[in-house]
Amino acid sequence: GEDSPAWVGPPSPSYVGAWKQYVRATVAHFRGRVDHWEVFNEVDVKYYSNWARTAPDVDLSILRAGTAAIHESDPSSKTVCCSTGGTDWIGYYRRLFAAGLLPSIDVVSVHPYRSVAPEVKQGPYSYLSELAATRTLIAAQGGGNPIWSTEANWILGPRGAPSVNAPDIDEHSQAEWVVRVNLLSFAWASPYFLHMPFFHSSHPQIHLDALAAYAQMASWFSGSSDQRLLALGPDVFAVVANKAGQVGAVWATKPGAVVNLTGSTALSFFDFYGNPIAVSGGRLQVSTSPIYFSATGSSVPALQVISQPPPMEWRSLPAIATWTRFPGPTYRLEGANLHVTSSPTQWGGQLISPPQRLEARSCYVIGFDLNVLRGALGVNAQEKGGQSLNVVRISSFPNPQLHRAEMRFKTESDKPVQIIISGANLAFSVTEFRVSNVGIARCD
Repeated sequence: GEDSPAWVGPPSPSYVGAWKQYVRATVAHFRGRVDHWEVFNEVDVKYYSNWARTAPDVDLSILRAGTAAIHESDPSSKTVCCSTGGTDWIGYYRRLFAAGLLPSIDVVSVHPYRSVAPEVKQGPYSYLSELAATRTLIAAQGGGNPIWSTEANWILGPRGAPSVNAPDIDEHSQAEWVVRVNLLSFAWASPYFLHMPFFHSSHPQIHLDALAAYAQMASWFSGSSDQRLLALGPDVFAVVANKAGQVGAVWATKPGAVVNLTGSTALSFFDFYGNPIAVSGGRLQVSTSPIYFSATGSSVPALQVISQPPPMEWRSLPAIATWTRFPGPTYRLEGANLHVTSSPTQWGGQLISPPQRLEARSCYVIGFDLNVLRGALGVNAQEKGGQSLNVVRISSFPNPQLHRAEMRFKTESDKPVQIIISGANLAFSVTEFRVSNVGIARCD
């Protein structure tokens, strides 16, 4: 499903009955040909956000009816739900699970769009830690449902164009990130479905780099089994699997890493596109483009990181207590933390930093200690009086601890940049958070 105009209003009880009848007939028609069904699309954004005031539980009725109809029409079919695409995806799943929907869902689905590489943080989560947070929510309800990423990609195009979430990267970076996120998903046994893989209206050229690299990755691991992570960061990652011996891939999040692979027989190495490369004694300069390897026998290679890429050099921003406060919320200092509670809001501002002079056309990362207790939060890097450079929207956390969160952005000019913290709620609600220890570093 897609957006319905607000004037249509929320679905009536007769709609829910007709919807269930439609789902039942559709599943019966495709029985034996389709065995997994995703129920609606991004219901948290495209439906719940419009109905929250007038019919706040109608989405629950629709999802219950849809999942029940699928299982009634074809008990062997699996339900996939609920493809969250909103800011407060954790809060939305909490709500669904508290309402008892989890037992009717066979596969929990997410849409983990990102503007940065899959291994680095967007807000408090890298790609894998976002999946882990979802798994924690499921486990808290006694479930063990698999998790699928049913729609995501890095959409290229000019800043501000519709659907473009990665305006600062080129085609090769997109190819690298697409392959790396799929390797991580493969190791986690969590399928990743690439949205708009060939081209996009804002970038109509065929994504040849991504397609060629994806084909190599798929071919390399086709028919393999027992896949697992051989290295999990912070800068070097590797995946290995069984396939008439051992096959794998190794990469780094930035240049400068060197690794040594030992303990396997007849190690061979291949580049991002499958071309053989010469490596002496298993010692390998690792790049941001995954390098593939194969070995005979059942012994899993041992990976030793000889040298890491150079670390980022952080400097502190002015203390959070000195930031400009918007009128309306309440503010309370708790040691180094500022505790902020808004009035009911969607996008209302909370805090704004002093202007920061940064180098033009450069990558920066903002780091901060954060706990979102209620609602959702937006953190925006914006040129003073100008355009937004990036926004990270952060959901409430499943535990009360402070988390180290990050936001990356690329400067367009030498105009001063300010960090703006605001609400980011689908419907009017309270945003409550604690924040401290804000720093900045170059990430070129």
